[in-house]
Amino acid sequence: MAAPFSSFNQIWSYPNTTVTGSSGSQTNATATATLPAVANKTNFVTGFDISSSGTIAAAVAATLTGAGSGTMTYQINTTPAFSSVQFSHPIPATALNTAITLSVPALGASGVGSANIYGFLV
Repeated sequence: MAAPFSSFNQIWSYPNTTVTGSSGSQTNATATATLPAVANKTNFVTGFDISSSGTIAAAVAATLTGAGSGTMTYQINTTPAFSSVQFSHPIPATALNTAITLSVPALGASGVGSANIYGFLV
């Protein structure tokens, strides 16, 4: 007998091209990570990571644009932190040949932030 909700236990497989983007470390500057637009392809985002260190001036809102039906916003606390978001289902770009971008605002004079985004192309 199959386990209830066995479909929730499936492991996603991505047979197409894996793509990633990274902002690198940014001191008091916007950290932007992008899955670039590719002609005749659709980006899908599967997740992202945000890290911060140092003294962060105030809570900030990271945004994910170009995916789903609009801008998605994620709050970053005022303490040094690491956040990882994994979507239960990949989220497609809003259209063919569309980039998906994660932006983390400047964190303050001594705040260092970085953003990483990952997904695949179809």
